[in-house]
Amino acid sequence: MSCRCVFAIDTTSTHASIALRHGDTVLETSLAQAGSHASVLMQAIDSILDQARVSPSQLDGIVYGQGPGSFPGVRIGIAVAQGLAHAHAVPMMGVCSLENIAWQASSDITALGSAHVAIDARMGELYVREFQRHADQLVPLGDSQLVAIEQFPDASVRHILGNAPALYRDLAARAASAGIGVSHSQLLPSARTAMMIAMQSDHAWHSPAQAQAVYVRQHVADKLGEGKRR
Repeated sequence: MSCRCVFAIDTTSTHASIALRHGDTVLETSLAQAGSHASVLMQAIDSILDQARVSPSQLDGIVYGQGPGSFPGVRIGIAVAQGLAHAHAVPMMGVCSLENIAWQASSDITALGSAHVAIDARMGELYVREFQRHADQLVPLGDSQLVAIEQFPDASVRHILGNAPALYRDLAARAASAGIGVSHSQLLPSARTAMMIAMQSDHAWHSPAQAQAVYVRQHVADKLGEGKRR
């Protein structure tokens, strides 16, 4: 699919961001805490489209952060992206939050061969996924996992990317004593990176009706859904 005009949104972490590529121009806006406020997101989207003089009907694709991450953020971000895509018949692509961070630290993964991305999932747990470099592609080894903090890292881990070591001193101490490297602890998923993944990877585009979140901790997501239906 030829993509000259692509919009991306990521609201999976504490800082939301949106990005727009129009030809050779890329615009990006960061919005602290906006992941929980759809109205703030819509205002920012209108602003970035106006700045580029692009109408939603001109978009070739919409990329969204599908999680794992903040449950309200993931839900609202996908709803906003899905509504925009559905209204203008634009295809969509979901990007995993952990893959987003791995792409930002791809030089480390290339040098090391593989690394685990580990980010805070709260409730004493982490979201974890391993990535390796294969030829020119960043390849995930398995799905995103929910791991108890005290059980990470294990013997399979060579290097850790993401905020987990910065947030949990005991985890960082265990990694240091085992000779496990740590880097890029301040990285967060970004819309700009999600857009790069969409443009350069072999991920498939899909219809708005097929947009899907990756929650991992499904029982909490189910409770949120029940509360919304009441």
